[in-house]
Amino acid sequence: MTKNKLRHLIKGKTAESQAEIFLTKQGIKPITRNFSSRFGEIDLIGMDKKTLDTKYNKHPMRFDVIGINASDEIEWIKGAFLSAV
Repeated sequence: MTKNKLRHLIKGKTAESQAEIFLTKQGIKPITRNFSSRFGEIDLIGMDKKTLDTKYNKHPMRFDVIGINASDEIEWIKGAFLSAV
C-alpha cells in the first residue's frame, strides 16, 4: 500500500469516528459501520428514537449527510436523500 493510500485510509477512518461521536452526542444510536452491498458502501448507520424490530416501514427512510471540513467543523445535513421504501 502506498503512503498516499494509507494516509487517505487513516483520514477516512478518523472522519468516520468523528461523525459517530458527533451523532452519538446528538442522541443517534450507532447500528453498524461500513455496511456494503452491491450498490456501494454506507460508512455509518444509526437510529434516531426508533427501534429496529419492525419489518415494514410505510414512511420514507431519511438519509443524512455528515460533512467534516479541513478545520474539523461538522455539518449535519438532515434528509439529504430520501428513499420511498
